[in-house]
Amino acid sequence: MNGIFLSRTFYLLLLLVTAAGQPLGAYAEQDHHYLDELLTAARNRQLWDEAVWLRLLHYEPRMLFPWSVRSVADDPSFFKDERGATDPRAELEATLKAFFEPQPPYDKENDINPHAQCRFAARLHWLVQQLDIDRERLPQISCPRLDEWLDSLQPKSIALVFPSSYVNNPASAFGHTLLRVDGLGQGDNNLLSYSISYAANTGDDGGLIFMIKGVVGGYPGVFSVSPYYKKINEYNDLEDRDVWEYDLDFSPEEILQILRHVWELRYTYFDYYFFDENCSYHLLSLFEVVRPELRLTNEFRAYKFSGWVIPPDTVRVVTDRPGLLKGVAYRPALSTQLKAWDAVAQADEKELAKSVAENEVALEDSGVEGWSAQRRAMFYELTFDYLNYRRVAVENEEFSSAGLGRQLLIARSKLGQPRVKPAPQQPDVRPDTGHRSRRASVRGGYDDDNWFYELQIRPAFHDLLDPRGGYSSGAEIDFFDLVLRGREDRDLELWHFVPVSIVSLAPRTTFVRPTSWNLETALKRKRFAPESDELIGRIAGGPGLAYELGSSVFYGFAQTAVEYSEDYGDKVNAGTGPHAGVYYDAAERLRLFGLFESEYFFFRESHWDARASAGLSITFSKRVAVRADVSRKHQFDHYWTEAGAMLSFYF
Repeated sequence: MNGIFLSRTFYLLLLLVTAAGQPLGAYAEQDHHYLDELLTAARNRQLWDEAVWLRLLHYEPRMLFPWSVRSVADDPSFFKDERGATDPRAELEATLKAFFEPQPPYDKENDINPHAQCRFAARLHWLVQQLDIDRERLPQISCPRLDEWLDSLQPKSIALVFPSSYVNNPASAFGHTLLRVDGLGQGDNNLLSYSISYAANTGDDGGLIFMIKGVVGGYPGVFSVSPYYKKINEYNDLEDRDVWEYDLDFSPEEILQILRHVWELRYTYFDYYFFDENCSYHLLSLFEVVRPELRLTNEFRAYKFSGWVIPPDTVRVVTDRPGLLKGVAYRPALSTQLKAWDAVAQADEKELAKSVAENEVALEDSGVEGWSAQRRAMFYELTFDYLNYRRVAVENEEFSSAGLGRQLLIARSKLGQPRVKPAPQQPDVRPDTGHRSRRASVRGGYDDDNWFYELQIRPAFHDLLDPRGGYSSGAEIDFFDLVLRGREDRDLELWHFVPVSIVSLAPRTTFVRPTSWNLETALKRKRFAPESDELIGRIAGGPGLAYELGSSVFYGFAQTAVEYSEDYGDKVNAGTGPHAGVYYDAAERLRLFGLFESEYFFFRESHWDARASAGLSITFSKRVAVRADVSRKHQFDHYWTEAGAMLSFYF
């Protein structure tokens, strides 16, 4: 009996396995035929040459061989074919084949399904549209993490966000860009949105190592998605940067495809270069995935190969495209908000608010109870804003601001007064409408009984005499400024070369008390003897203070300089001394300036250098400006006067 039962069981299992095996074999054969159909259709259309496919894979023409392409993505996992980085056709065909592959093991490290249908969602979506792929004839692969992520975003609009330049961080000296994705159901509260950023993963590196690796592409650049309010806290509050938000005219379906591509890129890295393949350049490529006709990255390809892609210029390219910009919003930094208070509050109100926020006077002992309700409302709001600024701007705060902040809010709520906080005025010129960052100049003048002319090129980015609109007030950032000078009795020669020059003039107010500073690295001419202007290497800089009075900014630095020259007996000399000046905005397009600097060099060839200068800058447009100056100079035992005029073009 048992033998009969076992025999029947064996035959039953055999029949089930055989029956199950037939449909599987037929389905695999059917898949193979369907894949061949899709490959044939793609080949007939030469789909790999389509602009969208080239943008999805981030292919770019090679600099020396522009008839061939190479992807700027450096992660091998971004490609399904080993030739994919340089062969768009091989990568497209390998991608189609990957859509038919069986389910691989789950990627626990990244918590995603690594199947190509999930990993390359934007490619799949585009190929389904182009080849009219029947999704039912593909292997049915589940992508729960991708679906959950897109469902959580539910995009309705997108904005390009520009936090202004931040000179205290070399990686953000030119500003930064990121995207803000607004979702359904969040209303008008953009702080509930999500942000998309591209940045270098620098680890704990800092200082010189940070700069060198950033310039030579030593860091992986990665895309990330995070709540937008965290980015506002980082840029607007912690780094005290004004933020500009540019709402763009993309449809929800286009934004969804951009997000699918961001999903692909979240698990990919690019070699990050601070000056070309940076945050701004790669964000532009996201827009081209849905609208390749925008050709945004093309605007910078020539500059990219020469080493310069600067965030304000990329914002300008986006906003210049007809019909792409829907609106602009301005988020002032905390210090900008306090400057608005500084202009309207009385001196005694500001000093009392400062004392209360700094815990020198208790709120209940402030004596404001006898003030009018409107004046008290202003005082509570002012004190709360300054307290909030100290919370993020002052290190090692010795008391908790939460309790006092709560007291202020409760006291303010009992007054029944409308809001009295002054709104900072939005600058007349936005970052995208200011002057372009590259400048070419011609200058002529008179120097110690000799006429001269100069040719100057500066790839980036802004100095204190350039047209001011759209740039951070008081910030100068010059990179690779090159000047060639010719004279009556000499051929054209290198006059000075400045790899980097940074000046941060941050005026001190009642509430905001920053330290100004400057830094210069240069090869420049120094007059060791009459008719002997020799090239020296120089590093100089130091801390200082700046104050604003009406339309003028007065400043002073305690400057230290180190110079290298074969004409020094020890080859190196060091000096120190004051550097002071004033800038006066006589009119919207006219800035006057005066400066005095003196340095005493104290090594074996001890000597005294000094310079007094005055001049003006006139802005004709954001493309053209003129400046003129006159200087009295002293180096070693030689005095002379130099005067000149310069015409500059911005491009």
